[in-house]
Amino acid sequence: MSGYLIPSANLETELIVKKSRFSTFVFHTKNRAEAMIHLQTLRERYTDARHHCWAYLLGDPKAPTSVAMSDDGEPSGTAGKPMLNVMQHKDVGDIFIVVVRYFGGIKLGAGGLVRAYSTAVQSAYDEMQCQQVISLEPLRLSCAFDEE
Repeated sequence: MSGYLIPSANLETELIVKKSRFSTFVFHTKNRAEAMIHLQTLRERYTDARHHCWAYLLGDPKAPTSVAMSDDGEPSGTAGKPMLNVMQHKDVGDIFIVVVRYFGGIKLGAGGLVRAYSTAVQSAYDEMQCQQVISLEPLRLSCAFDEE
């Protein structure tokens, strides 16, 4: 039997970096459509936020069935990719993370953004509660009544 961890509950954490607020939201998600519903809900809830960056890792984290990410207007490679990088080094699958950023007026630069998004996701993992999912395979056994 093989298995992996999944988030046992949705989670929200917050990180402040040079007056910018990074609110991190974690969801247990089974597919892309479900992830995009969570994203749309957050976009509607936080319409005044500057960015809604996200990443997901579906399936077993050792061999995911799907991964994706978005920088949502941040400089290329400074948000989604660092978020996904943190996720790929954890043993948690079927996970969708969104970081909602409110700009604080101080530019962080590319390196600062990478560190901030990575730290925001790592902080969420530090607080996350997980549960084990065990992959089962169906088995059918046929036998005569006297062999029962």
